[in-house]
Amino acid sequence: MKKLYQLGERELIRQLARLLPTRADVRAGIGHDVAVVTGTARHDLLLKSDAVVEGRHFLPTTPPRQIGYKALGRVLSDLAAAGGEPLWALINLVAPRGETIARLRAVPEPFPPLPADGAPVALIVGHDEVSLLAPEELVRSYSELVQQSTYGWRALTLEAVFPPDTVGLLAVASRVLTEIGVPVMVFSSHDTDHFLVPAEMLGRALAALSQARLGRFLARR
Repeated sequence: MKKLYQLGERELIRQLARLLPTRADVRAGIGHDVAVVTGTARHDLLLKSDAVVEGRHFLPTTPPRQIGYKALGRVLSDLAAAGGEPLWALINLVAPRGETIARLRAVPEPFPPLPADGAPVALIVGHDEVSLLAPEELVRSYSELVQQSTYGWRALTLEAVFPPDTVGLLAVASRVLTEIGVPVMVFSSHDTDHFLVPAEMLGRALAALSQARLGRFLARR
């Protein structure tokens, strides 16, 4: 099955349009910048939704007021182009989870069941040390075991299956981030690779990786 980035926007819209039902009161729907729905005898209703995404449209250090201004501006611009007058605004906020690197006094027992499609978690035991790389809420649930911790990391995953003997990919990604001064913590599972970067440097990291043509492999969490 193809990934979304492999389909492209136009092909994705075409496939969705084929599957979604239509209605007589929807005058312009999927594929248009603004949806047009029959309203009153004198006016139609214009519906518009757009997203601004951290690391792509704004930096993690951008003040919230500026993010909100940009989010509304994108929608208002399309409404104005369609000759509409804004009446309401519906706002959705999705906050990504942060990752934590912690040193523990002992191995957590019991260790909770974790979904295979969730955020990456690594428990490393050895060399007289127990370390946990995990979402903040999981680390906080073992606060009595935490000796030292560093919060505020963001996880990036290479969204592709690479054989264990693959050479060079992580080296390229690490070098790209090193050249722009972004610290990186790398860990791998059997089939894929993950690395953590400081949240405040996420935008710089994504821009540099995209410029190095590695952005297409990244699945941000």
